Amino acid sequence: MRRFLGLCALFSISVTSAFAKSAAPDQRAVFEPVVRAVAQSLQVDPDMATAIVTQESAWRPTVVSPKGATGLMQLMPKLAAHYQMHNINDPVENIIVGLYHFKYLMGRYKNYELALAAYNAGEPAVDRYGGIPPYRETMNYVQHIMSRAVGSAPPTDARNEMDSNSLQAKLVPAVTPYNADTALDLSSINGSETHVAGL
Repeated sequence: MRRFLGLCALFSISVTSAFAKSAAPDQRAVFEPVVRAVAQSLQVDPDMATAIVTQESAWRPTVVSPKGATGLMQLMPKLAAHYQMHNINDPVENIIVGLYHFKYLMGRYKNYELALAAYNAGEPAVDRYGGIPPYRETMNYVQHIMSRAVGSAPPTDARNEMDSNSLQAKLVPAVTPYNADTALDLSSINGSETHVAGL
């Protein structure tokens, strides 16, 4: 865990240096090494992680959607509050929390397509429809990310529907629930006394 924090702190310093040296750095060149390192530390497929960032924000760390999703991983304020984020606009913290949330979704659904659909449309929508919700945005989202990461992602259940008999088995969280007892001190990353739960 200390190694993970050290990597994040190192990348945070590197990201800050890159911004200081150039008024408009190539955002992907700056942040992709961070995304890959965090993904690897969390045991999330790095190519899947980069495909998510490409789709979510096109590597623009300050982008805010019309619905209020913020940053590289397009985190909603409510999700940021759930994870007790200190600064949703901090690119490194945004990456860490976004990928940790995706890891949680993968553990819950055990299927890339369903985890991606839940990341986009929310868990209640995936649960309500028993699969990828019939929303054009969500269906396109899943398709685009899967096509970008197709060479790296292990095969998943090709069905978009979950068997109602095995629904409960598929919804078991694979990571520790988020609470104050599982909080991670991110002060070495952003210089504050922030705690992000569940990491």
